[in-house]
Amino acid sequence: MNNKYLRMFSCCVVTKGFLRSIIIDTQRSEYYFIPNELYDILITQNKVLFHDILREYGSENQEIINEYVTFLLEKDLAYFTTEAEAFPAISSDWTSPYQISNAIVDIDANSIYNISKAIKELDNLGCEALQIRIFCVKDLKFYYTLIEYLNQIKRLKTVEIVMPYDTKYILETHYGRILEKCILIHRLTVFNAPFTKEIFEKTGSILHFIKFNVSNESHCGNILKEFFTTDLQNINEGLHHNTCLNRKVSIDRFGNIKNCPSMKKSFGKIGEVKIKAILKDSLFTDVWNINKDQIKICTDCEFRSICTDCRAYIQIPSDIFSKPSKCKYNPYNATWEN
Repeated sequence: MNNKYLRMFSCCVVTKGFLRSIIIDTQRSEYYFIPNELYDILITQNKVLFHDILREYGSENQEIINEYVTFLLEKDLAYFTTEAEAFPAISSDWTSPYQISNAIVDIDANSIYNISKAIKELDNLGCEALQIRIFCVKDLKFYYTLIEYLNQIKRLKTVEIVMPYDTKYILETHYGRILEKCILIHRLTVFNAPFTKEIFEKTGSILHFIKFNVSNESHCGNILKEFFTTDLQNINEGLHHNTCLNRKVSIDRFGNIKNCPSMKKSFGKIGEVKIKAILKDSLFTDVWNINKDQIKICTDCEFRSICTDCRAYIQIPSDIFSKPSKCKYNPYNATWEN
């Protein structure tokens, strides 16, 4: 062991924070806290023989280093090898063949824009994932018309619908029928419900009832541990881009085309301006490239590789690089506010 190199498996990613670091096992979708001293051993000295590492840290630290190593081996995060170049790191590059990868379309009682036209434009641009948020009660005819149109879409791979609970349709089967009629809908979230429940349908889609009321776009921007994503593609995207806004187009409830429905800047109205033309505007695409290493405080956070981000609700509205205002984590003392 002493005459070997200590190396992490390629599927593991380490992110250093102000007080501590984390190892992200992207294969098992887990993350583990480690001290920053262990980060230095794993990253800056991964081509140094282990006995030389022990010598550098001194005999007084040998016991704790051995404890670190035992932890890494037990969790199957690292291994010893005689080859310093064994298992080269997985590429951190991120690419997408599509101009747009995801989109949000908002609807309320006063929305008058052409919803089908908006969805068609997004589909023509190669949008893979669409979230449709409906903030008001609509009859079943509205949903069946929407489904009829979604069933004609060519490129979209997945759709999430967020809709309010309607006391006229108290049975879960009423909502389940919406999922049955459209295989694109992978998730139907029903808010303002009198109960919380998650149902996995036979089609593989999810019917999710929540008590929380989603009355408008202002519910967005929350930074929570529940939203952490540990898959490698998301981590790589976050190294280069903003994981919330990158390749995203949003249509707010008034028909305005934006980066996000909660952002103030509008680039025109759907039906009056082509989304494709807006994608050529650097003012629209610049925010795609704001990554966590550029954001104040986030750059010192150990969770930045797996965290979401929000540029709509920020602590200093005049500073696009300021911390998300709805994030309650402090990396300088490693605590979450209530």
